[in-house]
Amino acid sequence: MIGPLKLFTLNSVISNCKRTIVYIDSLPVTRCSKRLHFNIKGCWRWMHGISCQGNDSSTEILHSKVRLPLYSQNKIYELKKIHQNVKRYIRTPTCITQTFSTSVTLQNDEEECSTQSSKIPGTNPEQGGPTLSECCSPQAAVCWWSASFSEGGVPEAEISAKFIVAHALGYKQLHELTSSRLAKPLTQAELDLINRLCTKRMQRIPVQYIVGDWDFHDLTLLVRPPVFIPRPETEMLVDIILGHYSEEEELHFLEIGCGCGAITLSLLFELPLAHVTAVDCSEEAVLLMLENAKRLGVQARLTVHCATVTSDLPECLKGKRDSFDAIISNPPYIATQDMQQLQPEIKLYEDFRALCGGADGMALIKDILWNSHLLLKTGGFIWLETDSRHPEAIKAWLDSNLGTGVEFLRTFQDYHYRPRFSQLRYGPC
Repeated sequence: MIGPLKLFTLNSVISNCKRTIVYIDSLPVTRCSKRLHFNIKGCWRWMHGISCQGNDSSTEILHSKVRLPLYSQNKIYELKKIHQNVKRYIRTPTCITQTFSTSVTLQNDEEECSTQSSKIPGTNPEQGGPTLSECCSPQAAVCWWSASFSEGGVPEAEISAKFIVAHALGYKQLHELTSSRLAKPLTQAELDLINRLCTKRMQRIPVQYIVGDWDFHDLTLLVRPPVFIPRPETEMLVDIILGHYSEEEELHFLEIGCGCGAITLSLLFELPLAHVTAVDCSEEAVLLMLENAKRLGVQARLTVHCATVTSDLPECLKGKRDSFDAIISNPPYIATQDMQQLQPEIKLYEDFRALCGGADGMALIKDILWNSHLLLKTGGFIWLETDSRHPEAIKAWLDSNLGTGVEFLRTFQDYHYRPRFSQLRYGPC
């Protein structure tokens, strides 16, 4: 089989053709029984239409148009027939607008196909992916899906396949499997799960969302869409902050834009006397953070609010003058004009509010700096993760807004030696 199987379920079939030959990009496939089997190479171009040739006395042309709502897995196809419009809802496990090589089954009902149709190479009518005869072991499944991911333009193809196969078999990473387990034949249930999860990856769903949890700074955190996925670079921010405080200090931090809780929970886990107040505008993020906190047993030292921080503080933060030793934030810092350049994994699935920082990417950063005197103790710090262009922009903004009382102290570099993290201080030491 040359690519992953895609399954499209149609509520009805073309009723006026006794025998149908379907052409997609000039590749014919024969209809048998109640199912249509497509073996397609190259790009599926719905806008080019589907030509359905009937019997000798009847030929009909169907023109198809596709609307793809990004937020839904249910794609809407409108099949426009001569003198008749037929609208059908079709579940698709992959984005059909991308280029791929694959086999596809259009299924009308539960009736079995003829022997001839069932012999189409690589088809699995239940779901996308290889059959047991093609992928009998975990290593074979990794190789098959790595090739399919690469062909479909999915980044980090081999790494994605390894994580997903390991997760399907009950492990975190593939290297945890012994050589004998890697060679052990897969069961049908295991392969079905691998295929189902890998088909999601073909949709460019992030691996973290597919496996449901991710490691961050020695913690395993639950992750769910659309909550922002913690990045490896942010572990450096946690290390920088931990290097500035000791375990014996009683500290109260404020995190603005907490997401699933990666920064806050790491600090609470490492600093046993610390307390954190966390704020996020996403209810999904707040609930997920609380769930992670309970799993780690640090919820007693955590207060979480669902609120939006702007130039005007939300009610939950009013009256908190001199309350916090530090403000910590990995704010949305991508400029509006740069949003469309993001990979599909980011712009299609992660919360827009956790990514876009306005025209210059500094909207929330400026609000944090502007309100710091209403929140920080004198000498309190502000720790930020930002775009590498922002440290200089922050300095320039502070020079133009001397009334904030905030002083820029230093910048720290990330793994790629880019100025990523900033330390600022409110008031004199």
